[in-house]
Amino acid sequence: MARPLSARRGAGRIGTVARVGGGVGGPYWLFLDRTGILSGIAARFSLIRMNAPDTPHSPYSEPHEQSPASPWMTRLNLRDRLALACLLHSTRPRLLFVSLAIGGGTEKHVQDLTHLLADRCEVLILRPGGEGRVLLEWSRGVEVLRIGFTLPDEWEALCQGLQGLEIARVHFHHLLGHFQCIARLPDRLGVPYDFTLHDYFPICPQFNLTRVDGRYCGQPDRHGCQACLSERPAPWAMDITAWREFFGRLLQGAERVIGPSWDVIERTRGYLPQARYIHLPHPEWREIKVLVLGRLSLAKGGKQLESCARDAAARQLPLVFRVLGSAAYRETDLSERDLPWSFSGVYEDRQLARLIAAEQADLIYFPAQWPETYSYTLSAALRSGLSIVAPRFGAFEERLAGYPRAGFVAWDAAPAVVNDLLLAVAGQIPEPTDGTEDHSLLSPHAYLDRYTAGIEMVPPKLRAVTSERLDEWLQIGRSASNRAADDGNPSDRAAWLVPVEARLNDASPEAEPLMRSVIAAWQAERDTEHAALCERLSHRDRQVRDQTTLIEALRVELSERDKTIRALYDSTSWRMTRPWRWMGWTLRRLKARLDRF
Repeated sequence: MARPLSARRGAGRIGTVARVGGGVGGPYWLFLDRTGILSGIAARFSLIRMNAPDTPHSPYSEPHEQSPASPWMTRLNLRDRLALACLLHSTRPRLLFVSLAIGGGTEKHVQDLTHLLADRCEVLILRPGGEGRVLLEWSRGVEVLRIGFTLPDEWEALCQGLQGLEIARVHFHHLLGHFQCIARLPDRLGVPYDFTLHDYFPICPQFNLTRVDGRYCGQPDRHGCQACLSERPAPWAMDITAWREFFGRLLQGAERVIGPSWDVIERTRGYLPQARYIHLPHPEWREIKVLVLGRLSLAKGGKQLESCARDAAARQLPLVFRVLGSAAYRETDLSERDLPWSFSGVYEDRQLARLIAAEQADLIYFPAQWPETYSYTLSAALRSGLSIVAPRFGAFEERLAGYPRAGFVAWDAAPAVVNDLLLAVAGQIPEPTDGTEDHSLLSPHAYLDRYTAGIEMVPPKLRAVTSERLDEWLQIGRSASNRAADDGNPSDRAAWLVPVEARLNDASPEAEPLMRSVIAAWQAERDTEHAALCERLSHRDRQVRDQTTLIEALRVELSERDKTIRALYDSTSWRMTRPWRWMGWTLRRLKARLDRF
């Protein structure tokens, strides 16, 4: 049951509180302010841990109808609710990408574009989920949100939820595997949309213009296409005419139909001429390969290079480290898949020049931590003609003094400083194309400028709440935070809470205290779960000790019985009765045979 939250200092109600779940230490409640409640999700909300909300002293005593947000929120656990709260309180415009569920070039472009827009927009992705479901996904750092909807039964919940999220624009990347109604989302949300031609799906249900044997179909007339569909029916049970009419309307309504090549644009335009086509090649990230030469010991800079690789991974830098050689220190874990480094293994000196040329690297880095006296690998690097980054230390500074493509860094420089210098030195190499129509490649920045040019990115509406009306529920949030601090050690937080708290910088000022209270409540519950797990582990340890004691006692008893048996076998009476035992065994076998006859 949702209950109204009244302002402490005056008449009127500032919002609604709805119970959305329970946990250790009390239920969780959802605050919905009066900026508007939409079925499926609230336009603004924060989760608050409250203590005994139904007590006589609670301000939530007036009856109120069930909040329409509750059915949506019951899909989510606490962590998903926190992610949704962070999304709702972000001031960035929200875009919805409609894509497919399989990988390939479409998925790569969707992920690249999502990463490219991360500083400007919140990108949600809608994918087919199988078995009549669609999945709505959003992530930013450690915050991950996934909500499933069964269509067509939950079509209204999906639409109203997206309206609550204030989607500013829809971008169709693919409709393969989706319900036909997904194409109506822009009209339902009242927002503009784009369509990217990743293949020929709008004109051919087979999407790659091939026959059953996998060869190009030659783009036959309507009768030839219909004959193909008789063997391989189109989704949504359409014939080729209905198919192209459907996508003709969809593409004609798009503000932009983006084609990564002129060929796909012209082939599609031949069937669907009314759309507004633009040529916009996919963005290409240029990875910078950094070579490190020789056997990598601690003195040769093994730990330094590992730290640089970790910094590159953490900051998502386009750096890839390739070691021509092997690691010679045991502390490293070469199996870490997330680090952008690899090792070629041991080589012979006469092979080094050929290996350097085969790698086609951008530059060579020497992470040495001691003052080298000469360095034969530096000689090989000089002969390669590649840019070289080395410490201003030992023989490096002397031998590189007249080399025109050298960069120097302190031997103990921080990994971020080293990586920034590597990027700067690599920047001396000509960049890819500048993004004009005469080129087939676009740099990420050129793509972003053209993608966002001329379109309106509408941020969500953030309505301020007066401090008087905010005071009471902020006080609740503070008390929840204080209780969480009393229950556990605030300094011993889960690792993922640090980046979540950093995201508070993106939240509205009114949201920050409540979001902090959610984090504190989550931490308190995790501390309680941790204590319970520790108690279970202690109980299991006691059980293991008891079983170990029992096993040891049985082992001693078994040893004693073995001694008794050996003493019996060695006794005089046992040896004297051996013929009688043999005779008895023989008679028993003879009797068994006679009984069978």
